[in-house]
Amino acid sequence: FDALVPFTIQSRVNLMTRRSVAALRAAGAEEVWLGVESGSQKVLDRMNKGTRISQVRSATSLLKEHGIRACWFIQLGYLQEEWDDILATRDLIRECGPNDVGVSVAYPLPGTVFYQQVSAQLGERRNWLHTGELAVLFRGTFTTEFYRQIRNLLHDEVNQSHATRHDAAWAELAATRDDFRSEPLLATGD
Repeated sequence: FDALVPFTIQSRVNLMTRRSVAALRAAGAEEVWLGVESGSQKVLDRMNKGTRISQVRSATSLLKEHGIRACWFIQLGYLQEEWDDILATRDLIRECGPNDVGVSVAYPLPGTVFYQQVSAQLGERRNWLHTGELAVLFRGTFTTEFYRQIRNLLHDEVNQSHATRHDAAWAELAATRDDFRSEPLLATGD
């Protein structure tokens, strides 16, 4: 049994130490999907993620050094995420060059603080099965359509040549971003 069985795992950036990455490579890991979520430290802090952008950089670099594909999960639309936070995510992707990204919108899981914060807005739509692709279930900063456009651009940043920049498309979206802002919620007296 000298042959290794190649495998893919999901993990956290704070677990990707030099020692753990070397062990993963020795065990046959070919790809690690990391819960990066955002390139904005402000957003990660609001999520109570417990990780730092420096850990994202380090984990991605270590994986690549060991010949393991570094892939990221990105989550758009967390509460109070603004345009600058989205650009921080784009810029981190450009800087670190993950091998792939999976992009979703923030999803309120029952039992979390986030769920408590948005549960009054969910109505009957409490499960992704009740929504369309990449649909926002709560009142975020921007609309579902806007996040779909961001998702497409982030995929373009990764899937086309890492040297290819999509600055014109980003500038066009920036110029129209206010058209995609969600309507503010009416005050409830809270």
